[in-house]
Amino acid sequence: MLRVLIGGIVVVAFFAGRTPAVWSTSPQPASEVPPVIAPNVDVYGNPVEPAVGGYRVDFEGDLYEEHNPDTAVLELGSPSS
Repeated sequence: MLRVLIGGIVVVAFFAGRTPAVWSTSPQPASEVPPVIAPNVDVYGNPVEPAVGGYRVDFEGDLYEEHNPDTAVLELGSPSS
């Protein structure tokens, strides 16, 4: 008897938490929301400059940085022992 009572409570709680489906006979037009253009400031109000490079993930899952062509990247010198 206790199992039946607990099972009934579980079933009632399950159906009480469900939202019934609402059917509409006429489709509602989608509301046009203009895109939000965020200014170039951070949460503290400081100006933020655009990024110089981007980060990508290769096929092996390693992260590497893709530099902007206008950015000077230092070349490594020849090895010395």
